[in-house]
Amino acid sequence: NMDWLTTIWVGIIATSIALSAACLLIWIRERRNVLYLIFVLYGVSIAAQSVTEIWMFHATTIEEYGLALRWFQVPIFAAFCATVGILHLGFRTDRFWLGLAACGLRFVSLIINFVQEPNLNYVALTSIETITVLGESVATVEGVSSPWMLLGQIALLILLLYIVDAAMIAWRRDRSRRAVVFCGAIGVLVFFGTLQAGVVFWEIVNLPMVLAPFFLGVALVLGGEVEMQALRAGQLDEALQESNARLSQVSKAAAMSELSGALAHELNQPLGIILSNAEAAKLMLASDRIDVNELQNIVGDIISADRRAADVIAKLRGLLQRGN
Repeated sequence: NMDWLTTIWVGIIATSIALSAACLLIWIRERRNVLYLIFVLYGVSIAAQSVTEIWMFHATTIEEYGLALRWFQVPIFAAFCATVGILHLGFRTDRFWLGLAACGLRFVSLIINFVQEPNLNYVALTSIETITVLGESVATVEGVSSPWMLLGQIALLILLLYIVDAAMIAWRRDRSRRAVVFCGAIGVLVFFGTLQAGVVFWEIVNLPMVLAPFFLGVALVLGGEVEMQALRAGQLDEALQESNARLSQVSKAAAMSELSGALAHELNQPLGIILSNAEAAKLMLASDRIDVNELQNIVGDIISADRRAADVIAKLRGLLQRGN
């Protein structure tokens, strides 16, 4: 028979790695956007979490199960911190201290997990047995639950408060129903993940540890919202570029109009001088009496005005060559 549970978890690993690879490629192009780098960490942590869960599914001894459960806490901590980081950067939350408090409690839990034997969740493991899930035999354990496990659950409750706070801030900021629905979806996933972990570790229900689907769901919801924000930002940037292009065209047209007016003013004066002096010279040449000195003065004025016009044209050419 096909091991459906393991097959599904392998699919979760592949999806998480694909998500990390896509976000890594985007971050390489946009180094300033740390959000995508956090998504890389999130995807890797979900993949590692899935690997440890598969390890627990197929554990054959109490010691092996306890070791897998101990290392299971490492990707949980990474995914926890990544969730807080994505919420903070994606929603610009005001109460970041709530997220930091949740991460701090998870970090303390992680330390206790490696100090206490066999791990954070149990003081002692007493027996291991197999149950059938989706046609596959998976391992579960019984043992004495550790009170230190409450630290991790309190951290999850603080994370839920942080998610609710992010939703309220998004609603107050722009009355965005989509943001509220988004945060609500994350809250539901985290709640049911917490509930599943609680009923397993407190031995209310005999089930294997299956948190990876909940974290993958959170990652997909977060990724969808971030992509929507990136799309809106891209559309806004494109509209801004079009507006700047139009403004630049209008500015260039205004500058050309002003330049043409100044050019006309600067050239009209020497051209007028040339024209009036040329007409005076024509009248003098048509008369019987020619005053050579006066004619030389007229020609001198024409040459001076011509040079002035040439200087104006040379300055204009220099401006155009510099792109001004």
